[in-house]
Amino acid sequence: MHKYIICIGSNYEQKKNLSFAREQLKSIFPSVMFTPEKETAPLQIKNPTFFLNQVAIFFSNKNEGEVQNELKKIEIFSGRLPQDKQNGKVCLDIDLILCDNKILKPKDCKRGYVKELLSLLPFL
Repeated sequence: MHKYIICIGSNYEQKKNLSFAREQLKSIFPSVMFTPEKETAPLQIKNPTFFLNQVAIFFSNKNEGEVQNELKKIEIFSGRLPQDKQNGKVCLDIDLILCDNKILKPKDCKRGYVKELLSLLPFL
């Protein structure tokens, strides 16, 4: 059994898309637990719209690649299109940031809001 931690964010129909992500994640990873949502300023994109972010933890027998594929499917089902990123529109962005104790996204883990949200998770 592997422990996974993800960061979820949206700057387009934020509440709707985070709710959609939570529903999808619960159906695939029943053990998933979420932090409260946190609004943050955009980082490294042109769109000035604020993001709504959440961090979640879950346990799964799926390997890292299988989990990544599931997360990408959820992003696509939310309406995320490849050209959206260059326009600064993020329907849904789900990043796998930790697998077991291996940091997969060091920059994400150093962000203040991610550290804050990580501190709210059990099992760390």
